[in-house]
Parts: sequence; structure tokens; C-alpha cells
Amino acid sequence: MEEDFAVERPDLVTENHTVKFDTEHAPHTLFNFKDVSTGREMEENLKLHAFYDGSVLEIFVNERTAITTRIYTHDARTVGLGLFSEAEGDTQDSATVVIKCLVWDGLSCA
Repeated sequence: MEEDFAVERPDLVTENHTVKFDTEHAPHTLFNFKDVSTGREMEENLKLHAFYDGSVLEIFVNERTAITTRIYTHDARTVGLGLFSEAEGDTQDSATVVIKCLVWDGLSCA
């Protein structure tokens, strides 16, 4: 099974035209490991660090995969962030849970 991390960018729609953007992909696999205290096999958590400054979006995945792209909006301001997860095959035991999400908007006045 091929695993990857993807960034879907919104299309830029202006009064005169529409610019369509392709989805950016980077290969990334979550590692499996054995918990030494229980002997259970576990999958590592997905950790994302995302930085957005004007039109540049940088995302670091588990400190080993990076993806950088440009986001174009009418006023250089992004007002929404969405996360989603997809799995192939039997997904009954594959729930995605957001453990922590911090948003820093310190560059909004820069």
C-alpha cells in the first residue's frame, strides 16, 4: 500500500478567470514499533507542524517529511484550516483522533 501526505490547495477564483491548483504530494509512511512493556505492536502518531506566512505553506510531518507550497488568496489571508484522513481497506479500526492542535496567529500583524 502506498502512503503519502497531501496538501489540497483551493483554486484561485477572480472576476476574470480561475486558476486551478494540483494537489501536492509527499511520500510518508508511519512506522510500526513494538511497545517493550506490553509487547503490543503500535503505529506511531502522526505529528504535523505547519507554518503559513503570506502565501507560503510549509508542513513538516513527523520531523522527517517536508512539503512546501504556495497558497494564493484574494487578500493574502487564510481563514480556515481543515484536516482529513483517508484509509484504504477495512477502516473499522482506523479512526483518526486529533490529540492536540495549536494555532499561532502571530504573523497576522507583521
